[in-house]
Amino acid sequence: MAGVGAEFAQFYGGTSLLIMVGVIMDTLRQIESYLLMRKYEGMMKSGNMKNNPTNYAAAI
Repeated sequence: MAGVGAEFAQFYGGTSLLIMVGVIMDTLRQIESYLLMRKYEGMMKSGNMKNNPTNYAAAI
């Protein structure tokens, strides 16, 4: 019975590790952007940015 060569296993083992790290980093980046978006939506709902007379006067 022929097994998988050590070079073959090491190459594909390293490749899968790189893919997993890339996927984890992308997932963390998406979570961070989602939380940041919710923060700004919360500011708009509370009135800190939306319909603020001082911001409106400065914009004109």
